[in-house]
Amino acid sequence: LTVQETAALLRGMDDVLLLTHVRPDGDTVGSAAALCRALRDMGKTAYLLPNSGITPTYESYAAPYWAPEGFAPAHVVSVDIAALNLLPDNAAAYGQHVGLAIDHHGSHGFFAANTCLDADAAACGEIVYDIIRRLTAVTPDIALPLYVAVSTDTGCFVYTNTTARTHRIAAATGFWRKKAPLPFSGAGPAEQCAYLPGLGAKLFVAANRLPVGATGHISTLPVPRYTFTRPSPLTAEPSSVLVERSTVS
Repeated sequence: LTVQETAALLRGMDDVLLLTHVRPDGDTVGSAAALCRALRDMGKTAYLLPNSGITPTYESYAAPYWAPEGFAPAHVVSVDIAALNLLPDNAAAYGQHVGLAIDHHGSHGFFAANTCLDADAAACGEIVYDIIRRLTAVTPDIALPLYVAVSTDTGCFVYTNTTARTHRIAAATGFWRKKAPLPFSGAGPAEQCAYLPGLGAKLFVAANRLPVGATGHISTLPVPRYTFTRPSPLTAEPSSVLVERSTVS
């Protein structure tokens, strides 16, 4: 399914149960939490299936959406799950009843009745962001878990899968503007990654506002030398920067 078709399918759903994968990370938790919040904002009943493997790092993002005991879903949606063997034990009973799978893994097994797959997306959160924008407003309660999702699977925006699209979404959430606390111990993933997308998103926004040179193809952007030599407070390594001009006028 396309993003538009997926949004249309979700509009017709109610009593939705969202599944996350074993050893849940920020992408599966953040994407599912954001989508759950969006469905609730549309007046629908939606929950996440409790996942016993969740760590304290991500618990707070999922906790408001855990399904109560006895909840009987009419629809089951998997998020960031490439294959049925990645379901937690308590989700096994739903494996043959997944009506929609949203995923970004090229190895996806197509186990659901409907699949929204974008293997070019750096994180499932990128796909979920595009879906939610077609369903309802991206509120702060939606934006924060989305930010966690995209920052997790891009290694706080330094992995090579990070793209201009990733930075656009990080910028759209607004959480890159936050000042990351020091020291980082005890900070949540959103705070831990605030330093890096603050650089990437600012450069992306700046690059897209630059006047184009006489050839119509090149813009210049002065960047302080320390940007490339100062160690990141997260990794103690020099920060990497991606700048891509997405539109030329």
